[in-house]
Amino acid sequence: MLSALLLVSCTFAADAILGVAWEPFSRTDAISDGNWTSGTGVGEFDGLLKPALTFHGGIATGDDSVLIDLGIARITTTRWLSDGYSQVHVGGLHLGATWRHDLERSESGRAVAWGEIGAYGVIPSARDVSDAYTEAEQEDADESAAQIRKTIGGVGGRLGPGFGIRIGEDTLVGARFHAVLFRGQRLEEASLTVSTAVWGEAALLFEVRL
Repeated sequence: MLSALLLVSCTFAADAILGVAWEPFSRTDAISDGNWTSGTGVGEFDGLLKPALTFHGGIATGDDSVLIDLGIARITTTRWLSDGYSQVHVGGLHLGATWRHDLERSESGRAVAWGEIGAYGVIPSARDVSDAYTEAEQEDADESAAQIRKTIGGVGGRLGPGFGIRIGEDTLVGARFHAVLFRGQRLEEASLTVSTAVWGEAALLFEVRL
């Protein structure tokens, strides 16, 4: 990822950005209702896919920046049996993009305020296979895995301001706040439940320009 950012930044005369965001009061920690979680450990509200500390990277040119954030979580369970083996996995890929625009700088150029808007998706993965399954049992397992994928997946958007202080020429320490909208769904045996969640998300930032 670092080499790709450097290549793009050189090609378009832009700066590459690498950073971390820390959410000390993550909304995931405050959710205790099991109905909010997928129950797999890898959904948007399950905690593994989006921990309190996340990484991002992108490019900046002038007052505009494009940032990419990525989160991956996967749980695989394999059992060896006397007549074969079985393997079950569930996973989620959180992929997001954010556009940031610097709004105002102090006279010294050290303090900067910005606004940003972005979107993200949770791409699900789930599978249950065994060489001991009959054809009918494998079809049932595939159907169950499809339901789990629908439970894990979803799309969201975010919008909010940020403020930072530049240390030297290449380092930024700051904070940002996002209003986040997420839409997910849960497919059960005889019903489809669609849920929309809205919350506020504050984070401390540390970024370096390369």
